[in-house]
Amino acid sequence: MTKITVDTEFRIEIPLALRASFPAGCVVTIQKSDDGCLLISRPKHSLATLQAATPSDSIIPEWEKMVPVGNESK
Repeated sequence: MTKITVDTEFRIEIPLALRASFPAGCVVTIQKSDDGCLLISRPKHSLATLQAATPSDSIIPEWEKMVPVGNESK
C-alpha cells in the first residue's frame, strides 16, 4: 500500500511511483469509502474510446491546418 500525505490545506501529495502509473495530464477521481479510505481511480474512458464516440460532423477541418505551438512543435 502506498501512503499519501494530506497537509493542513488538504492538498494531497501523491508519491512519484504512484503518479507514474497515471498518464500525464490524466484527471483522477478521489472518493472516500465507507470505512474512511481515499480511493483514487483513473477515468473509465480512453482517448480511443472517446474519439470513436465523436460524431464525424463535429470535427473541425481547420484544426489540422493550424500551426503547432508550444510543446506540440517539439
